[in-house]
Amino acid sequence: MTGVVRDSLVVARYQLARALRTRSALLLVALFGLVSTGSAYGFTRVLLVLENQVARVLRVPQTETPGALMDAMKTDADFLDMLRAIVGSDELVLQWALDLPILTVTHFWTGLGTLPFIAAAAGAEAVSNDIQDRSIRFELVRAGRLEIVAGRFLGLSLLLAVAVFAATAGVWAVAMLCMINNPPLDQITTLVSMSPRLWVWCLPFCGLGVAASQLTDNVNLARLLALAAVAVTWISFGVIEGDLLKGWMQAAAESAEVILPQYWIGDLWGPGWGWLTPAGVFVALAWCAWSLGTPVMSRRNL
Repeated sequence: MTGVVRDSLVVARYQLARALRTRSALLLVALFGLVSTGSAYGFTRVLLVLENQVARVLRVPQTETPGALMDAMKTDADFLDMLRAIVGSDELVLQWALDLPILTVTHFWTGLGTLPFIAAAAGAEAVSNDIQDRSIRFELVRAGRLEIVAGRFLGLSLLLAVAVFAATAGVWAVAMLCMINNPPLDQITTLVSMSPRLWVWCLPFCGLGVAASQLTDNVNLARLLALAAVAVTWISFGVIEGDLLKGWMQAAAESAEVILPQYWIGDLWGPGWGWLTPAGVFVALAWCAWSLGTPVMSRRNL
């Protein structure tokens, strides 16, 4: 093992220990857990309304707990339209989604929308605080700047993995307590199986946060820059996909679109192992993203 890799792994280990000591790990886990659990509960209320509409059409008793009419719901036009709006109009993918527990589907797509901002905010704290109080100098005695930043990114990536996997517990609890006819084992296994996809999805945005943390010693400014960068990626993707540009500008933008994580988001969803291709792209984009701050970090007076 080379010295660079070894030092980066050591820094990553201490980053994890530091996060546990300062409770930032607990905060990260709690934040995504609250978002996921709250979103899951909110969807059960929407599902209850849709089920009661189906119950009125079928002239059967209405219920106060969703889940009793899920089989009938899967043929309801309003429900299918809502599901198509979430997962897309591809019939094969739609059928796959219908075979999954509904909260697994909504949890996945909720994570796609919220995790980029959580990951970027977490990454923005990578080194900015230590640059401000100059405590990073003590680490520079044993490791180089590149190894420190790479290790901090690895440590934060592992924290995000913990947050993503831990959030499944809250969604599973909602599924068990607020729905009926929901097989416990099927629900938890599908939630866990989606977690690796959500984790790799948030890595490029964590990389943007780490890059922002190298640009300034003000953690609030770094967080603002990181969140703005995430917003820019979404806006850019929307502009390109909406064909709002004209002529050669649209052609150039479509050629450069592959560097946006959102370009690969459709391939992340679907049956089988096809999601491993965008997963590899996300890992590469993540390392490129945090490296954007390296030129500034390498010249900074620490």
